[in-house]
Amino acid sequence: ATSEYVLSTVGVGLGFNEELMTALANVGTGNFYFVQENIALAGVFKDEFESARTTVASGLAVRLPPPAGVSVEAAAGYVLERQNNEVVFRPGTLFAGQKRTVWVRYRVPTHAQGSAPALGGVRADYSDQGTRKHTVLQSLPQLALVTQEDDFYKGINKDVWGEGVAVDEFNEVRLKVSTAIQQGDREEAERELRTYQSKSRSMNKRLGSAAVDQSIAASSALEDDIAKAFTGPQSSARRNEMSKQLKSSGFDGRRGGAKK
Repeated sequence: ATSEYVLSTVGVGLGFNEELMTALANVGTGNFYFVQENIALAGVFKDEFESARTTVASGLAVRLPPPAGVSVEAAAGYVLERQNNEVVFRPGTLFAGQKRTVWVRYRVPTHAQGSAPALGGVRADYSDQGTRKHTVLQSLPQLALVTQEDDFYKGINKDVWGEGVAVDEFNEVRLKVSTAIQQGDREEAERELRTYQSKSRSMNKRLGSAAVDQSIAASSALEDDIAKAFTGPQSSARRNEMSKQLKSSGFDGRRGGAKK
């Protein structure tokens, strides 16, 4: 493309639809901002213009070619495009000195023991001063299928697993809880949190990640906040604000380094 654009969205106050604003930012490969007062807009525009001024790679498209039987389930919430035998997601632009973290979730068949299919490589296409370029990571770590639980846990890198659960999975839950709160569905919001707690707590008994323990504690505190938001006077207003705050924090949390 000769011209490449990024769409970021800003929700001001409490009278906007956070689902629509984050959806637009997703499709536009941009950021979502939630500010409660107009005075904060100056900082938002300053950051966005500064990012544009120091852009070193635009129109970034990450291409993943999973082998037969392997699927890409998620990539930090970015829209996944299916193109021939590839899955593509677009994290927007990169600016000078920026470090981006994107957690990609694969689903791998587990019906046989031994070596699992290789996950395939990663290719990043981007524009640098109008010239289309690319860089390639030839292969990802090889997976192994095991039948014994002890072997499964021995193969897990505790620090990497803990960061993935505490950062990507917990912020994904925040986004789901935000949607449930906006829809007035307290049971669904609490169900999402308890499912996360149960799954994370069960594995963390074996792995002992401090980051995961902290995220479980944060999810329990969030349960208490939900209970307060659904009771007493002004509950509708509290839920509205809470939904927007969670949508903003969850959106940013899954996309480490996306904002300047």
